Amino acid sequence: LERITDELARSTPERETLVEVFERATLTEDEERKHREDAQIAFERARADSEYRRHQIEVDQLTERHSRVIEAQVQLGQADEVVDSIVIDVELLAEIEDAYLELAKLRAATQRALPGVTVKALTDVDVIIEADAVSLTADEERTFSVDATASIVVPDVIEITVTAGTDGADVAGALEEAEARYEELCRRGDVTGLPDARVKADLASEALRNRATAVETFERDLRDLTLEALANKIQRLNHKIAEFEATRVEIPPIPDDLTVAQDIERSAHDAVTAARESAGRADDLARTAKAKLVDFDLGHVHLKAQLEIAESAVSSAVRMLTVSREERSDDELTAAEDDARTAVTAAEVAIAELTERLAALDADTLETLLENARAAHVRSTKDLQAIEDHRRELEITLTVETDRGPARSCDEAATRLIEARIRHDHLTSRAAAAKALYDTFVRHRQEARQRYNQPFRARIEQLGRIVFGSTFAITLNDDLSIGTRTLDGTTLAFGQLSTGAQEQLGLLARLACAMLVSADGGAPVIIDDALGWSDPGRLDRMGAAISSAADDCQVIILTCVPDRYSAVGKARTVRI
Repeated sequence: LERITDELARSTPERETLVEVFERATLTEDEERKHREDAQIAFERARADSEYRRHQIEVDQLTERHSRVIEAQVQLGQADEVVDSIVIDVELLAEIEDAYLELAKLRAATQRALPGVTVKALTDVDVIIEADAVSLTADEERTFSVDATASIVVPDVIEITVTAGTDGADVAGALEEAEARYEELCRRGDVTGLPDARVKADLASEALRNRATAVETFERDLRDLTLEALANKIQRLNHKIAEFEATRVEIPPIPDDLTVAQDIERSAHDAVTAARESAGRADDLARTAKAKLVDFDLGHVHLKAQLEIAESAVSSAVRMLTVSREERSDDELTAAEDDARTAVTAAEVAIAELTERLAALDADTLETLLENARAAHVRSTKDLQAIEDHRRELEITLTVETDRGPARSCDEAATRLIEARIRHDHLTSRAAAAKALYDTFVRHRQEARQRYNQPFRARIEQLGRIVFGSTFAITLNDDLSIGTRTLDGTTLAFGQLSTGAQEQLGLLARLACAMLVSADGGAPVIIDDALGWSDPGRLDRMGAAISSAADDCQVIILTCVPDRYSAVGKARTVRI
């Protein structure tokens, strides 16, 4: 009791120290947690500033890409117009150049082979040269070559006839053939002559280079996006920028550029990391101090409980001693204690004698034999029980087999055979019915496709001739998709067509389908900003086709580029 009381007295200052340490650790933990939260807020703000500046740079870059793609689209359309308008190519230009050189050589040879005639007027005079009336002034000369015969007439005065030789006539014939070939080549190339052919060939080459540059710009700036997707991405980034600017507090100000913003973000990240580590250490210290205080309080409570138990035991002992003294005196208790000690000594002597006797009997061997006998008894009991269980199972089996008999087994087998045959016949009938149903579905589906094929193809070709011309024709696959396209006698598979042509045919097919079902109530055709790969000339004809289809069905066009559909004559524009 005194020990416990002393321990409680000594523990009081120690507990006060632990409480003081715990309170300091808790205060430090709160301060570090607040510092960590402030650092986290600063880091998130710095990260948002960096993302804002990064979005601005992305918008600038994407806007430049978008502008380049728009310019390339215009350049591609102009190049296609130039290429489509120029008939001449490298081979035809070479033929024109060869014909021009041949013509020049023959003209020079003609000048050498044909006789030349020079008419000089000595006074003002009117003459007729090759049936053309010519007025000559004094000293005026006219020179010309004679390829066959030529006449010079001074009316009412003289007529002079000049005849060329045979060689001159041959040269003149070759010259006429060369001139005819040169003119034919120029007509084929739709040019006036060699200079014009060279100019148009240069224009075509430049247009092809511009087209290649435009396609390269598409691949470089669009990458895996479409023009609409690129514009939508710019719009989303601008929305994020505007939303950030509307919600960003003024203090601290936004960094001037991305580099400064990233530096601030890195510093804020380091500060957050340090604050988290410091807060973690403070939290560990607070938990340790709390654990020590809790352990100490548990020990203190245990000591108090021990003190209460000890005080209760002392009180009980005092009461018992008082009662015992009332029943027996101290001398009687002392005599009883001596008798008890004597009895204990005698018992210890008897135990020693019994221990010696037990050792002489080899107790370990007796214990081993006893354990073995017990195990043998258990095993025999289990074996007897197993034999009894097997006997009962044999009796039950014998009874069942006696009651059933071979005849009953045969009847049961026959019944199972009949049931199996019935199931087999049923399954066979169901399989035959399923096959007949499948064949019927296939036949009717094929017939339906054949019924749809001709009117569907006719509608597509009707619209297609508006866009591609009178030589346009298509074939349909079994699934009613477009298989081939024929234009100007050339047939190409759908997959071999350009992206723009595939998109145009797909749109025409949708319009044709809507036109076919218009008689039964119809279905609207919704076009979401299509025809991005079509040149301006093709867009005009596609507009006419869409306008024609709108006579039979409703067509709804969603677009952020209204000019692309300006050629739709019957359109009504609704801005949203």
